[in-house]
Amino acid sequence: MYRSENISDLLSALVKTKLILSSPVRNKKAHNYKYAPLEEILRVVEEPLLENGLVISHDRDVEQNFLVTYLYHTSGQFISTKIRIEYKAESKLNFMQSLGSASTYAMRYNITALLNLAAEDDDDGVSSGDKKEYKKTAKEPVEPVVEQEETQESKERREIIAQAKEIALQHPKLKEELNKQFNGKPQKEYTYNDILILRTLLKKYLTEEVSLD
Repeated sequence: MYRSENISDLLSALVKTKLILSSPVRNKKAHNYKYAPLEEILRVVEEPLLENGLVISHDRDVEQNFLVTYLYHTSGQFISTKIRIEYKAESKLNFMQSLGSASTYAMRYNITALLNLAAEDDDDGVSSGDKKEYKKTAKEPVEPVVEQEETQESKERREIIAQAKEIALQHPKLKEELNKQFNGKPQKEYTYNDILILRTLLKKYLTEEVSLD
């Protein structure tokens, strides 16, 4: 915001203006929201401003594509704001028509900014490109499935059972003793004591305490 060195008189007049200022009627529609056109904004603000020694003026810089809007007080004090004018000549509009349309748009935004007026529906940033999802319930984050690291005990259990199975295929005596000891019990149901017994049997056969023939 640009301003004069001293704005105390202007601020005092602006406070008095705000006390009697009403909101402009949003009687125009664009896209998915309603807004107050420039003529409606001026209808609401000009008389209260003049009653308190305030007036609005615009300065359009076509070369730099800016429109500066000033709020002057009779004391000579002022505040101002500016906005870039975005326009292009389309098939239905010549250069001056495009410039005029963009300038009207810029005036509307500058005035509402200076006077802190709500002149259009709040679309939560959708029109500016900040798109958001609506009417969707946020889903709880799904916890990733993490495989548990194999413990030393489960690793030894797996290795002992695999080793017993392999040796039993080659040596009938061990196979017979295993069948006698566990009576066809599924290996996945082996208890801790079963594993100890199995380990003892393997040790006996692997150290050749028992003939493998």
